[in-house]
Amino acid sequence: MKRLTILRKTTLIVALLAVVGGALAADYAPVTDARLKAAASDDGWLMYRHDYTSSGYSPFDTINAGNVGGLKQVWDYKTAFEQGHESPAIVNGDYLYITTPKDELVAFQASTGKQLWRYQHDLSQVGLKTVCCDVVNRGVALYGNDVYMATLDNYVVALDAVTGKLQWKKQLLAADEGAAMTLAPLIVKGKVIVGLSGGEYGARGFITALDAKTGKQLWKQYTIPAPTEPGGKTWPKGAYKTGGGGAWLTGTYDAESDTLFWGVGNPGPWLATLRPGDNLYTDSVIAMNPATGKIKWNYQYTPNDTWDYDGTNETVLTDIDYQGVQHKAIVSASRNGWFYAIDRTDGKLIYAQKFVTATSVSGFKDGKPVTDPAMRPTIDKEVFTCPSFLGGKNWWPISVDPKTHTSPPCIPA
Repeated sequence: MKRLTILRKTTLIVALLAVVGGALAADYAPVTDARLKAAASDDGWLMYRHDYTSSGYSPFDTINAGNVGGLKQVWDYKTAFEQGHESPAIVNGDYLYITTPKDELVAFQASTGKQLWRYQHDLSQVGLKTVCCDVVNRGVALYGNDVYMATLDNYVVALDAVTGKLQWKKQLLAADEGAAMTLAPLIVKGKVIVGLSGGEYGARGFITALDAKTGKQLWKQYTIPAPTEPGGKTWPKGAYKTGGGGAWLTGTYDAESDTLFWGVGNPGPWLATLRPGDNLYTDSVIAMNPATGKIKWNYQYTPNDTWDYDGTNETVLTDIDYQGVQHKAIVSASRNGWFYAIDRTDGKLIYAQKFVTATSVSGFKDGKPVTDPAMRPTIDKEVFTCPSFLGGKNWWPISVDPKTHTSPPCIPA
């Protein structure tokens, strides 16, 4: 969750989103599995990354180079917070939802800016001292007639999308013990899927699914395996219990193969000499069965990370032609400075390309990243390497144009 805050304003301008969808319905339309599956062509913006492919791409063309100069502000809303605002506006018909720092959720009439309701999650008894690296919230998920939010004290709350009435809330872990949740949930087939933050504070990361109707926990998959589990031998004895591996950005879903993809954060403690081994599944993307959470495969971007490079950056589903061969791929611009294209059917590397100066990860052998030993700090050795701990790309997202299969700045996807 280490990042620069791109937006530190108390006013959110949402005039553009109010017109993007064209004519806006007055009544709330339930968000079904079919609508989520077809979210890329929906008139609204139904989920954090727009659609299950995590494209982050807006297909709307009402606003273009010819008329953008004539845009005028329609309405705005001033929040009470000076911290970073990182929630996209989620739009369903004439309903628009944002979250703010410290877990406030506000519903508006998108066309007018009229506030419909407001929910403030009670954090009055929460210390927030082990929340890294700001008390942000990245947004909501919609399903049926409800809206879902994860919180800094590790609750998932479900609210009526029209009235704001609390439907249920479920706490997944005690507050103030090294873990928090800042991500927007992902809905897959009636399951509310969330991940944990806390790689800096001795947490053991996990991804979990809750029943959308009741909040019942359906499965829980740790991102740091125990010694008897696959990958468990990549940690020193006992280290898995506090190994980090936060899953603090929203995942991606491939409906065709029924596979959930989720990025996993940095290992702990930061200094790698204290935990020899690859330290799976940190700094990785993992492919899971969304019905059970069982891991199908993983690809690790940075083995035995000692630079805080994480692996949480969004994985975008896109089909690519590389050197004359067609691939069903996932692509991700990693904090370590490399742009990865990975076969999403088996987790094999298709190609990797530097997009910034990258000296810590120096190359690849047999599809696996190779790190430069000279760029590894120790207790008594300081190094200068690239990228810094802020990464070649931090949490701010990429987008992939599904027509041209490119991601700015025109990296082939």
